[in-house]
Amino acid sequence: DSGLLPPSVGWKVPWDGAVRQTLNVMNAETKKKFEAEEKLQVLSEEISQAAQNASGMQHQAKAIVASNATSSGYAEAGKQLAPQVKILAELVKKITLAEKSATPETTPRVQQLAKQLQSVQTSVTNDFTNY
Repeated sequence: DSGLLPPSVGWKVPWDGAVRQTLNVMNAETKKKFEAEEKLQVLSEEISQAAQNASGMQHQAKAIVASNATSSGYAEAGKQLAPQVKILAELVKKITLAEKSATPETTPRVQQLAKQLQSVQTSVTNDFTNY
């Protein structure tokens, strides 16, 4: 019986107004879990987008080198990848913070994202140093 706890939804503000769909009541532990899941979802989307962008830039860099295998071609390929290296480094910082604040429920997902990010970063960094 949850009669001792207030309802989580259905609140009216003011008391005689319409039900506020955006007002939810939850205990601190539930709130922490909810916020951790939200942050993890945002981070997951950022990593996914960065991985797609990095892959596209890697393909462009390889195409540049394939069509112009001179020092200027390699320099241009490096310019294509340099911003990706920086973006991925920032995401590594974010995933490190996420690992420190992960809940037991989110830890496996954070670790999976960290491995995914490490794989992308290693690939881009290797290509960047080769150009």
